[in-house]
Amino acid sequence: MLAVAYGLKSHSKRRRSVKTPGGHTKIHYSRFKQGVSKCGVCGIPLNGIVSGSKSEKSVERPYGGYLCHNCLESLIKLIVRT
Repeated sequence: MLAVAYGLKSHSKRRRSVKTPGGHTKIHYSRFKQGVSKCGVCGIPLNGIVSGSKSEKSVERPYGGYLCHNCLESLIKLIVRT
């Protein structure tokens, strides 16, 4: 009951069958592995972004860690032209 109340048994988590020492089979729920960071507009993987802590996942520029340099350049040109 406690696991259901806190949302631990969720289909958005990875399920793995584990055999216990008593011979029973239990299901362990864990998070999915984090994938590669991708651009929010075009979806290509971002260069220079490692999968680590939050401070390592961004670069020092506007929209760093969210947009690739091509999409950022297009966005800046669109803002300047309007």
